Amino acid sequence: MSVFEAVKKALPQPLRELLWTARLKARGASLLLGPRVVSCRVRGRSIRLRVSTPLEHYRAETYASKEPETLDWLERELGDSDVLYDVGANIGLYALYSAALRPSSRVYAFEAEAPNLAQLCRNVHLNAFANVVPLGVALSDRDRCDTLCVSAVGAGEAFHGLGRPSDQRLGGPATAFRQGVAALTIDSLVDRLGLPPPTLLKLDVDGFEAEVLRGAAAALRGGSLRGVLMEVNAPGTGGGDPAAALLSEAGFREAGRGPAVRMARGEGYNCVFRR
Repeated sequence: MSVFEAVKKALPQPLRELLWTARLKARGASLLLGPRVVSCRVRGRSIRLRVSTPLEHYRAETYASKEPETLDWLERELGDSDVLYDVGANIGLYALYSAALRPSSRVYAFEAEAPNLAQLCRNVHLNAFANVVPLGVALSDRDRCDTLCVSAVGAGEAFHGLGRPSDQRLGGPATAFRQGVAALTIDSLVDRLGLPPPTLLKLDVDGFEAEVLRGAAAALRGGSLRGVLMEVNAPGTGGGDPAAALLSEAGFREAGRGPAVRMARGEGYNCVFRR
């Protein structure tokens, strides 16, 4: 954890929010001359990111410290022959780390929101990772065309919602822009469109995890998928979350979790599930 993160954690919530706002403004000032490329050192590996917004600056600055449990999970579980689905990839931090960690693995990075998808593609190209495939589709419980409710427009933003605003956003649901998207199920991608089935699934879609898992019934029942890292967006144990309940019904059990993060509906955790 960085010194800034440690200090922020110790402050009352109102002061945390003021500090966060000031920090974003300072990062914005550093980008007045335009986008730039930064090199991030993440557990001994160098990964380059194109930074054009204050939030991207924050993501680059905290790359190695924000979610150590996610990096731990990738290092422990990802092998050379694995197929990783990174659902809700944002600008690609963990897809890129996976590609650097296991160059022979195959990584499918799903990001529906246009500015994030564009930056994800730039970052994959910037690092010349041939084993990452960015896919600009939303994943859900049925195939359709729908509307993505974009909470804020800009690369690095999160808390977007398919068909409705995300209720996980601190400050309440918000829609700054409505973007048309194609939504597909994981089972359709595998059975109809020929993608290899995932052996590992990283799922972080800000409250829409259950919908994604309902569209992956065959993948969950099959023998290929052996591990899931998922953001659980409910207080209490992982079993209280509807997405976690779906994993439990498919034979997965919680095997660990990261630190709690304050969200609009209580606390959230990155939880590890194994079959």
